[in-house]
Amino acid sequence: MTSDTSDGVTQSGSVYTITKAGEYTVAGLLSEGQLIVDAGDEDEVTIVLNGTSITCSSGSPIYVKNASEVKIKSEENSFNEVIDNRAEATEDSSDVAGNAAIYATCDLKLVGKGALVVTANYNNGIQSKDDLSFKNVIVKVTAVNNAVKGNDAVDIESGNIIAISAKGDGIKTSNSSISNKGNQKGIVTITGGNIDIYAACDGIDASYGADISGDGNLNIYTDTYSEYSEEVTSSGSSSGTSSGRDSSANKSASANTVSYVAASDTIANAPGGFGGGNMGGMDGQNGGNKAGGDRLGMPGDFNESGNSSGQSYSTKGIKAESEINISGFTINISSTDDGIHANSDSGVLETGEDGKGTIVINGGSITISSGDDGMHADKQLDVNDGYINVVTSYEGLEAITINLNGGKIYVYATDDGINACTGDGKTSPIVNVTGGYIDVTTTSGDTDGIDSNGNYVQTGGFVLVKGGSSSGNVSGSIDVDGTVTITGGTCVALGGVCETPINSANAYVLSSVSFSSGRYSLKDCLLYTSDAADDLTRV
Repeated sequence: MTSDTSDGVTQSGSVYTITKAGEYTVAGLLSEGQLIVDAGDEDEVTIVLNGTSITCSSGSPIYVKNASEVKIKSEENSFNEVIDNRAEATEDSSDVAGNAAIYATCDLKLVGKGALVVTANYNNGIQSKDDLSFKNVIVKVTAVNNAVKGNDAVDIESGNIIAISAKGDGIKTSNSSISNKGNQKGIVTITGGNIDIYAACDGIDASYGADISGDGNLNIYTDTYSEYSEEVTSSGSSSGTSSGRDSSANKSASANTVSYVAASDTIANAPGGFGGGNMGGMDGQNGGNKAGGDRLGMPGDFNESGNSSGQSYSTKGIKAESEINISGFTINISSTDDGIHANSDSGVLETGEDGKGTIVINGGSITISSGDDGMHADKQLDVNDGYINVVTSYEGLEAITINLNGGKIYVYATDDGINACTGDGKTSPIVNVTGGYIDVTTTSGDTDGIDSNGNYVQTGGFVLVKGGSSSGNVSGSIDVDGTVTITGGTCVALGGVCETPINSANAYVLSSVSFSSGRYSLKDCLLYTSDAADDLTRV
């Protein structure tokens, strides 16, 4: 190991300890050793990985005990690997020797344009007890528990990231308190990059919120949709390998889609005792087993809307304890539980406050295949723009208040397509449509295309509902406990409306029509094209 601070490194056998601020370059093979950072409270340390392999079976291969901030930089065109070969942790295991393959007690930043492969057989893959961020770097993490965990925050700005969890969450935060500067902790922020998440439990599990914006691709596969999932039990212990999972279910991406830079057969010997050697490829790394107790959601967090997946643990695509905001990205989610879910549980936040339970979609392209709800907000769901396609679900969109103000929304559900449900007893349920294009399809039977336990109000937009029972007051294309008010936009309900619309404008109801799977065509109609509102031309 070389450094710009010659007296900043101590050695004891195969353990190298950085004790001062500075930049340190690591190259070569360190077998059964550790790289430890134990610097001052105000020290900033940069570790440059330039073709190295670090393996340890007694503690975290890279362990940051103390510093102000540590940056791990993968040198451009280099291949690096970190392997935690400890036996799988149990509920009685201690984190004194580090709780992850790369473990930091301070802010941790991963940067650079090289490749880093992390294998964690003990517990988590990459973990910071404070903030954890990624920029530019190519990273593949295979962990028995959480692949990526920042207790206070996880920020992904750019790069190519593959996060694989055999028995835990893909990306996770755990602290929802307020910082000394008044900033909210517990947020997963994604503003760029290409990210693939394979998780036995939740893809993203945020202790407060998830903010996704900018350009990039995010693919999430949970539980049975991930070929890497192993058996998880509600008590936090595992029963070994996977049992009866369909590893090929509805996956359209591979975990090896990132192109890695091949490592040179010869790695430069580094001063300080890191010997040269041959670097192994990422495909030779194996995941492990984990019985950690922090992977599971709280009881009652699973399938609140009624469709049971048979699991006693949460397997959602994106989950937050308070709020989720999406304004960009191309997002594809295949989840056994809800695709996107925001909680509002009482006193769940570390501030003692309730979660907001809100989801706001301002843009992006979102495709969801879910065994339960496509999107579920405990309180309010707002769609202002973007593209949403719920390919399959039990209930498509669900919240107490649903505001559909823009964008294009396609929903297929085996129960209710859009459901304004009862919840906190304080807010009257409502489906409120002011704009956008909404296309809802449900299966036949006791289903509703749009179901509001309060009112349905439409002042704009175009709504097309295909399906729902035509059984009058029981269910239908639009079923409400209150009133149906349509004063603007266009609403086409094929299957029946339980209440006669009030002040209806452009409301079309076909109560005797039912639909099954297949293709339909529209005939004998008049189509018009217009370049201006007052200049219509028949075509």
